[in-house]
Amino acid sequence: MMTEMKTVDDTRIARQKTDTPEDWRITKLIFDLLKTPWSKEMAKSIQERMVSFFDFAFVNIGTPEKVRLFFERTLEESAQISKAHIASGEEYLAGIKDKKGVIVVINHFGLYKATMVPNENGKYPVALDRISPFPVRLMAMKCLSDKLNVGLFETALELPTGLLEIQEVCNGITIPNEGTGRTQMLIEKVETTLDKNPGAIVVMYPEGGTSGKSNMGSPYDLLDDFQSGAFFVTAALDLPILPACIYLNADEGLELHILEPLSVNGLDEKKIKEVAQETKSRMQHKLDELSKPKI
Repeated sequence: MMTEMKTVDDTRIARQKTDTPEDWRITKLIFDLLKTPWSKEMAKSIQERMVSFFDFAFVNIGTPEKVRLFFERTLEESAQISKAHIASGEEYLAGIKDKKGVIVVINHFGLYKATMVPNENGKYPVALDRISPFPVRLMAMKCLSDKLNVGLFETALELPTGLLEIQEVCNGITIPNEGTGRTQMLIEKVETTLDKNPGAIVVMYPEGGTSGKSNMGSPYDLLDDFQSGAFFVTAALDLPILPACIYLNADEGLELHILEPLSVNGLDEKKIKEVAQETKSRMQHKLDELSKPKI
């Protein structure tokens, strides 16, 4: 049962601008992480699959189930190519099994920027020069949904018309980019999704944009302050929060590091916001450990 939130602050949900100097800078840093032959080939192979996916999706969006199945296959193949695996924290999964669902809060690792799909000569019917390949964001989480044998969804701001229809068919829980009441709308959409998909994972990105972009950091060393929307969703729906970190090991693959789950049930708004920043600190500590130069 959904608990009504007394205060809804829609500033908890924001979208960063793209095609800016900050975006170009963080994109270059993402490419710099692809420092081995395997990692470079991995990104190239995944980009090719994203091109195939969008080619198929735009042609077949009139048959949503075909697009969804192609998405599932593309996600599975991409997870295998990236060698996505749970690298630590698997013991924490016992605490979230058999729940009605779980919110995973994760660093907004920008690997998708190395797999952008060019819209050459207006190939796709959207007013974008490049298509952000949103399936790439879920690659690292596929091993987790497989482990728990549950569905995998993500919350996101709406993409432009043409892409939005594909986004929503492919397990995207979307809200408008602007307007009032968006947090409450997100709560209701997550609740509906979990009613239809018991136990599912819902991935949320509390930074609101690519890690290291707006604060001029690297992909790992300076997470943005966490927006608290994900934490208010969990409070309203009485769901566990599972913090996790994505890290690219240029030899061994895409690593998922799971941290101890937590609950914000019964906490007031001030305390929920504090928990959001405490969670950011825990995740930053883990990323600092992972990105520390190996001796």
